[in-house]
Amino acid sequence: MPKHLFLTLIMALFLNTLQAYTLKQKEVPTLVKEAFQRAHPSVNYTSWTRQENNYKVEYAINRVDIANTYEASGKLVNVEADIEINMLPAVIGPYVKANYNNSSINQAFKIKDNNGTITYRADLNNKSLFFNAAGSFVSESKK
Repeated sequence: MPKHLFLTLIMALFLNTLQAYTLKQKEVPTLVKEAFQRAHPSVNYTSWTRQENNYKVEYAINRVDIANTYEASGKLVNVEADIEINMLPAVIGPYVKANYNNSSINQAFKIKDNNGTITYRADLNNKSLFFNAAGSFVSESKK
């Protein structure tokens, strides 16, 4: 599968929050909970949602908001961490100003998929923009 298509699919799955709903711990498959607990044994508070066939867990470590997405088998799909806007690659800010009517970024995220590929997400008022690790634009979606 071409890399851009794979990244687009991962982003589409991650952003499909319209079909996400909150789950109780007992509604999360055992394999998913075990995979998360093995990776983060000291995390006590979590919030689980389901997004189509995947399960997303939100938690915080050292005051950083993080979300892991898992397949029902317990396989990690990606990890998304809230980052400071100034931690985005330097080319992203000027790109946004030039191509989005002088808009500014409201929130930023670093996404790492299960292959180690890094993607950045920059949220504007009504859009999420995705960039590769070097800061090149990949795609956008409505929030």
